[in-house]
Formats: sequence, structure tokens, C-alpha cells
Amino acid sequence: KILPKETELSWDVSEEQNRSVMSYLVQNEEETYILYIQANDGILANEDCSNLFLNFINLKTIEGLEYFDTRNVLNMNSMFADCHQLINIDLSTFDTHRVTDLIALFANCMNLTNLDLSNFDTSNVTDMAAMFLNCLNLENLNISNFDTKNVTSMNEMFYGCIKLKAIDLKGFDTSKVTTMRGMFSNCRNLTNLDVSNFNTNNVVDMSNMFRDCENLTNLDLSHFDTNNVTDMPFMFSECINLINLDISNFDINKVTNIIDMFWNTSSNVTIYVKDETIKNWVLSKDNRHPESWTLENIVIKS
Repeated sequence: KILPKETELSWDVSEEQNRSVMSYLVQNEEETYILYIQANDGILANEDCSNLFLNFINLKTIEGLEYFDTRNVLNMNSMFADCHQLINIDLSTFDTHRVTDLIALFANCMNLTNLDLSNFDTSNVTDMAAMFLNCLNLENLNISNFDTKNVTSMNEMFYGCIKLKAIDLKGFDTSKVTTMRGMFSNCRNLTNLDVSNFNTNNVVDMSNMFRDCENLTNLDLSHFDTNNVTDMPFMFSECINLINLDISNFDINKVTNIIDMFWNTSSNVTIYVKDETIKNWVLSKDNRHPESWTLENIVIKS
């Protein structure tokens, strides 16, 4: 319901400017405010909800989202980005069946600890780049029901999620994805990562993909199709505890950039490759691998 507040900071935020949706900004005792957005019988969200709460750096809670009807929304780009103080948010009533853009939806939500998006219908989403970028304190993330069959970009999707220990990606269909640049970069606490269902047939950019995943010990990419990949710089750099890396299906025919691909990777790693050509490629100077590596670090998989 519209319940007018005693404040000079009041304005009409309805699309038709008929005072059907009103906003009130009420100052607290300290120099912060409570923002009220009110309408009778709920609020129908615009098709474009991009940047709606962008850069609300002091925002700690959002109440009443169950009255925010998102059935018509197409664009949620950066909707909650840079909400640095937001700790929890309940989006269980969000209808996302028409949404195509989730770029940077929670980017730089540094204090989010738990995020349950199990109700999200992402069947029409085409871009998830930077969706959880720098969610530094995120420990629990439920995206188990994500439908990614139409997604083309997963650039930096989980970049900087330094407290995540696991990500359930079993349902991910990546058949249309063309770029995975920095997808898991700086996920320092990931101990296991199962990407066995990933279809990388159309991917061209894998640069920084696993960079600084410093607690990963085993990484099986034996099913990765790299036929179309051109960029792999820093792909495994700073994976300082990696013990086993299986890239035995890698094809390098189109790869043009491998700068520092294995820079500061574990000196004890065993890398499985398919043939002598890939073995020599891994040991090339352009990869700037650890100086302690020998031929024994690279094993041709039979």
C-alpha cells in the first residue's frame, strides 16, 4: 500500500507519472536513509531493470521483494551490482522466465554470504558474464537448476569468489558458450571442480580460466574440445597446489596466445597430454612454466 512518509524527499516513480508508484527517502539518525518504494497491490517491474540498485554501497537489506512482480523483465544487468554491504537477499519470488541478460547481476556484492537462485528460470538467458564477480564472502551458492543452453558468454562468471569451496555445475549446458575468460579465476578455496559435462566446442577464449585457483589439486579437462580456441594466456597460472592436470584432448591448431599459461603453477604437477607435439608445446618458453619442470612433469597419455 501507499503510505506517505513525512519527508521532503518524495517523488513519483511510476512510468505513467500518475503517482501510482511513489518513492520516499527518510533520513535515519545517522547520515543514512531508508528508501521506500510503494504502490497499491504491488509493483510491476519494467522490462529493463538494469542498474536498479547499482552502487547502493550502504544498502544492507531489501524487504518486500515478494511484491515486486518481475514477470515482464528482460534485462537484469547489474541490478544489484556494487551493493557492498548487502549480506542476504531473498529472490525466491522472482519470475525470470523472460530474462535474457544477467551480466554482473551481483558483481561486487562483497558481503553476500548465501545466495539461493534455485527458483531462477534462466532458459532464455544469453549472457552470464561477471554474474558473481568479486562476491568475496560468498560461501554457499545454489544454481543447481540453471538452464544455460542459450548462454554464449560466461566471462568472469565466478571471478573472485574466494570463499566458495564448491560449485554445482552438473546441469550446465555450455554448447553455445564462446568465451570462458576468467570464469573461475581467483576462486582460491575451490578444492574440487567438476566440469566433465562442459561442451567447449564453440569456445574461442579460455584465458585466465583457472588462474589463481590455488587450492585445486586435480583438474580433469580430458573431454575439453579446444578446436576453436585461440586464447589461453594465464589459463593455469598460480595454481600452486595442482598435482594432476589432464589436458589429453587439447587441440592447439588455432591457439595463438599462450603467454604465461603455466606461470607459477606447481612444480610437482603431472600434466597428461595426447602426443609429443603437445608435450613440446607445454614445455615451450612462451608458456613460462616453472624452471624446475622436467620432461617427467609431462606424460603422454596412452
